[in-house]
Amino acid sequence: MTIFELTTMKPNVIESDCEHAKEQDSRIETLFYNDPTSSFSSVIGLKGPRISWITFPAHGYSMSTFPLSDQEARIWLRIVGLSEDEVSRVNSSLEYHKERLQSITIQIDSVVDPIPGSEEFRTTFCGLPFRRRRKVGRKRKNEPTRLPGALVMSEEATAKSIANLRSLLSPIRRLPPEILTEIFQYCLPPDKFIRPSPYEAPLLLTHVCSAWRNACLANPLLWRSLEITNGTGTLDMNHRRNVSALTHMWFSRAGTCPLSFSVEDDNIWVQRVMSTLGNLDHRFRHLKINIPQSAGLQFEPDRNYSALETFEIFTPQGLEDFQVATLSSSLLMNAPKLREFIWNNGAHLPPSHIRMHWGNLTRLTLNTSINIDQCLMIMSKLERVTHLTFHNICLSNPSVSHLNVTLPELTSFIVCADYNISRIFEEVTIPKLNELILNLRYWPNRSITNFLRRSRCPLQSLNLYFPPLTESDLIECLQIVQSTLKEFTVQSNPGMYSVTDNIIDRLTDTGVGEVLCPNLSVMALYDCISCSPGRFANMVRSRLRPLPTIPSDSDVPGSTHIRRFQRVVPLRVIEMYDDGLAIEMSQEDIERLRAFMEEGLHSFLFLPSFTINMSEQIPSAPAPSTPLKESYTYHSPTPTAAGPYILGVDEAGRGPVLGPLVYGVAYCPASYQEKMEALGFADSKTLNSATRSGLLDILSSDPPNLAWSVRVVSPQAISSGMLRRPPINLNRQSEDATILLIREVLAKGIVLSEVYVDALGNTTTYEKYLSSLFPDIDFTVTQKADSKFKIVGAASVAAKVTRDACVEGWHFEESVDGKEEQPWSSALGSGYPSDPNTQAWLKTAVDPVFGFPKIVRFSWTTVKVILDKSAHPVKWVDEGQASLVKAFEVGSGPDKGRCAVTKDLHIRSVDVL
Repeated sequence: MTIFELTTMKPNVIESDCEHAKEQDSRIETLFYNDPTSSFSSVIGLKGPRISWITFPAHGYSMSTFPLSDQEARIWLRIVGLSEDEVSRVNSSLEYHKERLQSITIQIDSVVDPIPGSEEFRTTFCGLPFRRRRKVGRKRKNEPTRLPGALVMSEEATAKSIANLRSLLSPIRRLPPEILTEIFQYCLPPDKFIRPSPYEAPLLLTHVCSAWRNACLANPLLWRSLEITNGTGTLDMNHRRNVSALTHMWFSRAGTCPLSFSVEDDNIWVQRVMSTLGNLDHRFRHLKINIPQSAGLQFEPDRNYSALETFEIFTPQGLEDFQVATLSSSLLMNAPKLREFIWNNGAHLPPSHIRMHWGNLTRLTLNTSINIDQCLMIMSKLERVTHLTFHNICLSNPSVSHLNVTLPELTSFIVCADYNISRIFEEVTIPKLNELILNLRYWPNRSITNFLRRSRCPLQSLNLYFPPLTESDLIECLQIVQSTLKEFTVQSNPGMYSVTDNIIDRLTDTGVGEVLCPNLSVMALYDCISCSPGRFANMVRSRLRPLPTIPSDSDVPGSTHIRRFQRVVPLRVIEMYDDGLAIEMSQEDIERLRAFMEEGLHSFLFLPSFTINMSEQIPSAPAPSTPLKESYTYHSPTPTAAGPYILGVDEAGRGPVLGPLVYGVAYCPASYQEKMEALGFADSKTLNSATRSGLLDILSSDPPNLAWSVRVVSPQAISSGMLRRPPINLNRQSEDATILLIREVLAKGIVLSEVYVDALGNTTTYEKYLSSLFPDIDFTVTQKADSKFKIVGAASVAAKVTRDACVEGWHFEESVDGKEEQPWSSALGSGYPSDPNTQAWLKTAVDPVFGFPKIVRFSWTTVKVILDKSAHPVKWVDEGQASLVKAFEVGSGPDKGRCAVTKDLHIRSVDVL
């Protein structure tokens, strides 16, 4: 950049000097002007086609500290991180432009309001005096503005320059690139395989600005995981071309990092994918492959998978024996670090023997037909395995025996079989077994009980599905592991009851004698109970409020105090079918169990985390004893039926002061609408709890055609959004949840043609807004959509059931371990501010220092009133308190929704992170 300095004191020669300077050097872009007497506007007009701006240096400015030009500022905006000298220059440039803007403002005021007779005073800019008239009156309304266009343009350009310079000083821009890239890694989805989406990292980060894009492209750790799918269902040329380009581009950015690659649907047939599996074999750490058809598939021999740690393969039509052999020799035997192997095989006949480094495996799942001898031979080689699953074990002629297999590290063992597999339990010892899941149609009682006695394992979870066992068999198993057992599940075939009066009496805590399974806290019983009236309810109640035992004096010699201790661990969860429909128990028991829920089971336990759940665990709700710390999204399995699809949107929990806000969507093929009409979906508010739970089961019963998703917005997220400055009101948060769900459904490859939304505010405006975001979708936003459209009713059911499960199973993470009494009552009421029970709970739950637990929405007026009355006042002590508060107040007029700080810093919200 060439700079020409004008120091003349004669205004009439400025123009000629400037023209002379430009004739001497056409590269001049900036005029450095020092004349204190001439008119500012006359100099403005001298700007030529290559002169970007004219400067008026203040005292202390020199050519070495010359302010940044707009072009330089735009270049610097693309740079992440500035040196100290560069930051100093930005600050001096900012001060310079502020002074320049002030001088322009003075000139504009002198033109707009030149009131004669007013008292004059002087002001200076950059050390130069300016004559200015002090205003003594106001401009009359509708008086024409007489501003020179050059002044207006200069004012706008200077304001823009200030905004650019302030952007350069933004804290995020001062972060070193290595820290910024480290932050980007935490933005990646938590999944092992990342499905490319413009709404998620890393692609989303590349769309923010060029500096972020460059930082993303330079960080190979962001591109080391990829999942490719085929949402269209057809492997046409466009899809092949797109997948090929995506695979090449993605992994070319990963540098030399170990890779994670998932090939879904039929993308294995794309040539680029096949070549990638071969050319990058030595870099794969995690690999997942779907092989829809075995015909024509060849594994290249002599490959090097030295970095491979996990491998999952899905073969719905099975593999030929020679392909199993090739898979073993070319991949599995060449993966010495392989520690996790999963094979989901659709073939009904046992495959030929598969070979790999069995001794290195820590997790093994074989969801394929496999005979008993194969199981025993594999188990004899598993030295380090911790999780082992065998599905569909079949019979074989005994060829091995007396192996005496010991699995020293195994903690979880899952076995599914339709035949007598007693040989497995006779040969195996598992001393560290913690979880045992058996899905058996034949119950080898003697073999299993001997296995449990021989292993002496600390079993905590015993789950038995469809075993033809008697009550005495069940009691014998429970007695062996009763000292450590915490979770217990039994599901029987209809008409076969393995839980009757005898076992229920053994489980009941009477305060005298031995109690079966004293540490049991979770009990799930399906189709297996037949008992006398009142017995089951008495057992539940006795374990909800365990009776203390008082030791005799001989037990505590020399003690002057009688010590009490608890005989059993309080029962935390009971799972069974809704309303006892599949349970052979009296109506009295059913009503008493229902009363436990209505009265609030927490009040019996004096521990806020203990709950009773009369329905199966809702998959979209947090797991038991898991606090809801942040918002999350749940998706049911992706449907596979041909589209296009219709989708409904509804919510649950907008009004309550307690618990989350849940938005739900349900979707199905447009051709499925007639079947939807007959399924019974409706507005969830018109249905009882049992009906809603049953409808959610129906919604999950046809995965190829029906699917649903929910967005659970935590109370903390609602409160922080509504209390921030500027606030994000509940309508905006609802819109964001709706848009997020639609986008994620589209990202799963679902083609949507119509979307029905329950009204939110102005239906016309909201409908136009959604249509602008998704122009290819026909939106219908209307009142009572959950009553008009069955697909919206299905979404309403998904949202309502999820919210109810979240509130009923709420885990108060604020409770203090070791206290016998819970700090809050569990009688929450409905959660609505108008509910007397909810109002009473809020008044008793408030803490004068910390306020309320996280289940409460602090932004609700009801809560604010209680805090003002019952909590200690907080005074923020700071110099200039009034000005500080004013700086963060929301503006009005053109600045509505922006506070003074964001306005001064030229910050605008572009999205919510």
